[in-house]
Amino acid sequence: MNANSSVIAASSATAPLVSARLVALDTETTGLDINKDRMIQIGAVRFSGEQLLRDDHFESFIDPGVEIPSTSTAIHGITRQDLEGAPDFSQIKSELDQWLGHSVIVGFATGFDLAILRREHELASLEWRLPRFLDVAMLARQVLPSLPDYSLDTIAARLDVEIHNRHSATGDAIAAAEVFIALMPAMRKAGIRTVAEAERICQQVVSNNPPLTLPTWELPGAAANSEPEYAQTLSQLDLRLYRQRVSDVMHGSAVILPSNASVGEALAMMMERSISSVFVGTSEQSELEVNANIGILTERDVLRAINRDGIDAMREKIESVCSYPLQSIESETFAYRAASKMTRLGFRHLAVRDGQGHIVGALSARDLLREQESEAIALDDGIDEAYTVEQLGHAWAKLAPVARQLLSQGVDARDIASVISHELCALTRRACEITEHELQEAGEGPPPVAYAMLVLGSGGRGESLMAMDQDNAIVYANGNPDDEIDQWFARLGARVSEILDTVGVPYCKGGVMAMNSEWRRSVEHWQHEISTWVMRHHPEDILNTDIFFDAEVVHGDVQIGNQVLEHAFRVGAESREFLSLLKLNACKFDQATGFLGRIKLEQGRVDVKIGGLLPIFSAARVLAIQHRIRQRSTRSRLEQTMAIDEEAKAPMRDVFETLIEAHGILLESLLNQQLQDMQEGIPPTNNVDPSLLSAPDRQQLKWALQKTSQVSNLLGDPLGMVGA
Repeated sequence: MNANSSVIAASSATAPLVSARLVALDTETTGLDINKDRMIQIGAVRFSGEQLLRDDHFESFIDPGVEIPSTSTAIHGITRQDLEGAPDFSQIKSELDQWLGHSVIVGFATGFDLAILRREHELASLEWRLPRFLDVAMLARQVLPSLPDYSLDTIAARLDVEIHNRHSATGDAIAAAEVFIALMPAMRKAGIRTVAEAERICQQVVSNNPPLTLPTWELPGAAANSEPEYAQTLSQLDLRLYRQRVSDVMHGSAVILPSNASVGEALAMMMERSISSVFVGTSEQSELEVNANIGILTERDVLRAINRDGIDAMREKIESVCSYPLQSIESETFAYRAASKMTRLGFRHLAVRDGQGHIVGALSARDLLREQESEAIALDDGIDEAYTVEQLGHAWAKLAPVARQLLSQGVDARDIASVISHELCALTRRACEITEHELQEAGEGPPPVAYAMLVLGSGGRGESLMAMDQDNAIVYANGNPDDEIDQWFARLGARVSEILDTVGVPYCKGGVMAMNSEWRRSVEHWQHEISTWVMRHHPEDILNTDIFFDAEVVHGDVQIGNQVLEHAFRVGAESREFLSLLKLNACKFDQATGFLGRIKLEQGRVDVKIGGLLPIFSAARVLAIQHRIRQRSTRSRLEQTMAIDEEAKAPMRDVFETLIEAHGILLESLLNQQLQDMQEGIPPTNNVDPSLLSAPDRQQLKWALQKTSQVSNLLGDPLGMVGA
C-alpha cells in the first residue's frame, strides 16, 4: 500500500484512535466573535497513539491587519508589535494544508478554532474544507461525568496533565493533545475506540447540552460526508487474492537440491520441471524446514551468475549463487498477503511452508498472474511487521474499509468473514510475539515451556465479522495451575489481551481469554477438563465446548494445540449423551420471525446472531464433532457432512443447501449493518435494522431467518424426541 493510502486509512471514520492520524490545534484571536474577530496565532502538534510528537509541529503568528483589543492581549499576551513582519493568512494557507493533510483535528472548544479558520478562508477568498475533528471537553463530559466544570484547566488537573505556556496557541494545543492521550484508557473502557465513535460522542454531548450549540461554530460530525474515505481511494481490488489461499495458486511441489550441486544441474532441473526456482539445503533431503541455513536459487540468480562469469557459472556450486535467508509464507495464508510481502521485500519468489514449518512448495510472482500495485492490494502483511501497538493499530485500521469495498464488489460475505478472521488470528499471533519480546526485555525470560495460543469461537471458525471480541486460550506443555510456569503465561495472556483491546478488539465480556486461569492450562489439565465437560453435561459445559471446538492454533507449537483439539473431538464423538445435548442446545433458540412471518424487532432491530446464525453454526459444529470433521467453517462442515454418505443424505440435501444459503445471507446482512454503523460511529453489534434494507434484501433476510427452523430437521428433531 502506498503512503498516501495509509495516511487516509489512519484518518478514516473506522480508524482505531490508537493509530489515527491526529493533530492537536489551537488558535489565538482578537476576540471571541467569529463574525468579526481575526486569528493572530496558530499552533498545532502531531500525535499518534499515545505518543506526543513534539518535534512535529506547526506554529505561526498571523497579521490580521487590524488592532488587537487590550482585553484580548490581557489573556494571551500578544501585542500589535509582536505581529510586525508576520505573514497574513493567505501566505501560510498552503503550508498549513500540506502539514495537516488528512489529519483528524483535536482541541479544546475546537468548533471555535475551526470557525475562525473558516472565516479566514472566506476573507481570503480561499476554498474551505472542514476536517474531521474531536473536542476533548466533550469527550471528558462523557467519560469523566463527575467534574465540577469542563474547562481545560480542570480536565487537565483531574488527569494529572501539567499545562505549560497557557493561552499560547502551541501551549494549549500540546495541553489538548496530552489530555486526549490521558483520556484514551477511559474512552476504551466506555467503548469509544474509533474516530467515528469519538465523533458521535461529541455530537451527542452537543445535542444533550443546548448551551454548547453555537450556530456559528463548526459542529462535530459535519465533515463526515466530505472526508475522503480510504475505500474510495482504492484501485479496483483483485478479488481473487481475497478468495484464494497460497496453496490454491502456488505452482508445483518443492524441489530441493543439495548446496554442493552445480548451477548447471539446478538450471537443468528448472527446465525439466518448468519451474523458476529451487530450494538449497545442506544436503539432498526430501523434507526441509524453513531456517536460516536454507536458501533459494531463482532463474534471475542464474542469469546474474552467467552475466558475471559467463559459461563458467554453470560449474559453480549453487550455495555461492543462491539467496539467503529464505523468505516464506504459510500455505493457508490468503494470496493478498503473499502479494504484499513480495512487494514489500522486492522479491519474486517465496517458499511455501505447512503448519509444521516444512517447505511444501514455491510461490512466484508468475503464480499471482500479475504484479500487484501496492495500493491495489489494500490489505497487506503490516500486522506481521508491526513492532509496536501503534503499528498494529495502523495495520488493523485498513480492515473495515477493505471489508466494505469487498462487500460492495459482490464478494461473498463468508469469504470476507474469512479474511477478517485471518487478520484477527494474525493480530493475536503478533500480539503474542510482541509480548514475548517485552517479557524477555523485562527479565521474565522466554516461554518456560512450549505452548500454543488458540483463537476460539467465530475467529477460529473463520467467520468473524466486525463486532468481534477476544476469545482465546493457551495450552502449554506441562505445569500446574498457579505455579511459576502458569504465572508466566498469565502475564503473557494479560498483556496480549491489553494489546488487542487497545488496537480495537475488546475484552470478552464472558471472560473467555487466556488471561483468566480457566482458559489457560497444560495439555494434561486441558484434556482432563474437556473430558469433564463432555461427561458432566452441565449447561455451562455445553457453552465451553461450543466455543472450544472451533479453535484454531495461531501461534506457538501447533502439535501441542492439536493434541488437545484431537482429544476434544475424540471424546466428544464417543459420547452419545453429549452429542444429544449439543443437538438439543442447537435447537433451543427463539425464532426471529413470528406471526405471518414478520421479523421480531427490539428497538427497531433483530438479533441476527441469536435468531439466525447461532442455530446454524451450532448444528454444523455438532455434525462436525459427530463425524470427526476437522473443517472449521460452517459451510465446510455442512458440505462435508452432506458428502459423507451421498445416498443416505439425499433426502436431506435440500435442507443442507437451504441452511448453507441462509447462513450466507445472514452474514451479509449483518456485515453490511456493522460496516454502516461503524461509519456512523455506532459500535458494531449483532443486530440488523430491516428498515434500512431494500425491499428485496428485507425479504431475503426474512426468508433466511425463517429457514433456521430447519435445523431441527437436520439434527433429527431433538426437541420432538424430548417431548415424546
